[in-house]
Amino acid sequence: MITIVLKFTIQEDKIEQYREIATKVVPIARKDKGCISYQLFQDTDKHNIFSLIEVWENREAFNDHMNAPDPEGIIQKISSTFEKDPEIHFYRLLEQ
Repeated sequence: MITIVLKFTIQEDKIEQYREIATKVVPIARKDKGCISYQLFQDTDKHNIFSLIEVWENREAFNDHMNAPDPEGIIQKISSTFEKDPEIHFYRLLEQ
């Protein structure tokens, strides 16, 4: 099992656009093979900061998700809202 934490800094004037796109992606991603959990969070103090916390069966399942076709151009649309490149971190559970 692998947990991925992505931190997005969104342009102030594009917060609503980001939220609209991202909230549509979440239920779709949750259906991907190997997805255990996929949750989107917004910072309570800095409203242009969002975190996506994903749990996948393994790195291969995550890679398959990232390499899936994007016929609606969602990645390009959502990327246009970024103030800077997202931070991404991969974690493994140490104890349960």
